[in-house]
Amino acid sequence: MLCRAKSQPDLSFLPLTTQQQVQDMLVYIQNQKQLQQLPRVDGIRLGRIGTVESCGIGIQLVVLKKNVGVL
Repeated sequence: MLCRAKSQPDLSFLPLTTQQQVQDMLVYIQNQKQLQQLPRVDGIRLGRIGTVESCGIGIQLVVLKKNVGVL
């Protein structure tokens, strides 16, 4: 079985309180995946949004598609 390396994303552009909130959210999502509460979630995608003066982060759950039979 292959395991992906769990690296910490660079959140240095965010305020410290927001960095902690994002890290807490990532830990929560990973724990839910391990408990099989999010069985179709394959990964987490983070994206920096906004400008230098006003930036944020977008968090997306990468979901596996169901195999649908074609008639």
